[in-house]
Amino acid sequence: MQHFLKIVNDLNSQGISFHRLQENITLDKSTATGQLMFHLFTAFAEFERNLI
Repeated sequence: MQHFLKIVNDLNSQGISFHRLQENITLDKSTATGQLMFHLFTAFAEFERNLI
């Protein structure tokens, strides 16, 4: 998960947004709402991985 976060943060610093295809959501981490949504999705993904 940490590697994924580093990649997304590096891309975001270059002005590239993250887009979730499954939910058709673009997460713009330059806004407070985008940061919140991104962290929620990563927390759910980590939780799901731990359940497995």
